[in-house]
Amino acid sequence: MKHVRYQSGGNTIGLEYEIDDYWEIADDGYVARSIHVHPDGSRLKYDRQHAADRFGVLPEGIITDEMLADRTTGQTTLLTATEFDAQWAIRGKNESAA
Repeated sequence: MKHVRYQSGGNTIGLEYEIDDYWEIADDGYVARSIHVHPDGSRLKYDRQHAADRFGVLPEGIITDEMLADRTTGQTTLLTATEFDAQWAIRGKNESAA
């Protein structure tokens, strides 16, 4: 597993706002868990059991090391599993009450 934080850094490809995402990337390159943080601090969380809802979806496609290294649309920061899990523990607005 690889854990990263992706931040768009205000790129110029027509995004409505800066992106702040956390991804857990499995060894096969697919995102296993994803957290999307909105500018107001609210979060959307997706995993393979909850891959989509009316708010969004788990990122699709293979994430390669080359993609993570590409700084033209933002930057990625490697995280530890513990750092990712701390972000995952924060409730998402698309989670039902347990």
